[in-house]
Amino acid sequence: MKTNTFTFDSTQFEKISPFYMLLDENLTIVSFGKSAAKLFMLDGRQSFCSLFKIVLPAIAEASFDAIKQVNNEVIFLKTTQNKEITLRGNFEWLEDQNKLLFIGSPWFGSVDNEGKNNLNLHDMQVHDSVEDVLDMLKTHEITTS
Repeated sequence: MKTNTFTFDSTQFEKISPFYMLLDENLTIVSFGKSAAKLFMLDGRQSFCSLFKIVLPAIAEASFDAIKQVNNEVIFLKTTQNKEITLRGNFEWLEDQNKLLFIGSPWFGSVDNEGKNNLNLHDMQVHDSVEDVLDMLKTHEITTS
């Protein structure tokens, strides 16, 4: 049976997931997407736990092993920099590298939140339909008022 393998260069992966974060065993952010860098002022090897708190599912203490246990579950992260920003996504354990990859995007309730956080359409994932839903809600809001 043939196994399909996908390989992306960093430019391609940035397009697919501009808010990604790659964590090592010490939960240090060793790589991140351009939109994550823009939103959270990431500039190098920073501690994941100093910048984010996992709010769902409930994890008593964030550790590499604890996060591996919620591999492939929906995760909600709150930033410690700005309490209004929540990320929704999931962690994937990259066994061959022994790293955790967070793939997600901001969980905004309004398209206005993008502008407030210095984001625009080009910072978002192209395939994410949430952007379209937020635009429809904003149009409906303008129409009804």
